Amino acid sequence: MLRKMLVFALFAFAFAVSGCGTLLGKRQAPVKLTSMPSGADVYVDGVHMGKTPVEVAVATSGKHRIEFQYAGQSASCAVSGGVSGMWVAFDIMMGLVPLAVDAATGGWRGLDYDACHARFGSGVAVASQK
Repeated sequence: MLRKMLVFALFAFAFAVSGCGTLLGKRQAPVKLTSMPSGADVYVDGVHMGKTPVEVAVATSGKHRIEFQYAGQSASCAVSGGVSGMWVAFDIMMGLVPLAVDAATGGWRGLDYDACHARFGSGVAVASQK
């Protein structure tokens, strides 16, 4: 019985001293990249990531430029990391310690968009975000 109480106390302590976003949040998030027609080269922050359609993992901190290139045309969009309200709400419910941990570690971060689409043709290239 004492052993079960000790294990429970350890889990309770670990949960109390860490934030939800830090424990469960992701440091990267997927972004789905598509184009019409498909087969456009995709660059994220200048690094070639493949051809559309592709899903890439993007860091949830900072701003990122996504560029599409197809048949001499280019289009771009941007995604930015930001604070996710879901993690903030959980931390407020759990108390001051998780709130402080996630605020300090950036555990609340997410991306403002999860998809970007480029359309090429007629001498014009356009990118849109979802």
